Amino acid sequence: MRNWLKYLFLFWVLIFSAGFAMAQSCTHKLELYDLYGDGWQGASVDLEINGAVIINDATFADIAADAYGASKIIEFQAQTGDNISLDDWVSGLFDDEVVWAIKDGNGNVIAYGEYGDGLS
Repeated sequence: MRNWLKYLFLFWVLIFSAGFAMAQSCTHKLELYDLYGDGWQGASVDLEINGAVIINDATFADIAADAYGASKIIEFQAQTGDNISLDDWVSGLFDDEVVWAIKDGNGNVIAYGEYGDGLS
């Protein structure tokens, strides 16, 4: 009888901990920057998680710039171990001004690049 209870308890702990681990989602940020300060001027990119597009044609138009150029922050949900990638870049007028960064839920930069760069 004791062994049966022990196995039942272990099974319950495994099921509970697996469900808890799967729920470890947090808010990440895709930060879009334009070095000149006038937006991406037609450039865009898709943000994918595990191969599925979650943000289609991420971009931003002319906005008020600061000393570091112009920027836009897009929040999205991802879990530990998810494959985050940028794909399907569309060219704009000044692609050499386009840069980006992805930050995790703690604000740490986990990837960065410029127009055309992807990650996986």
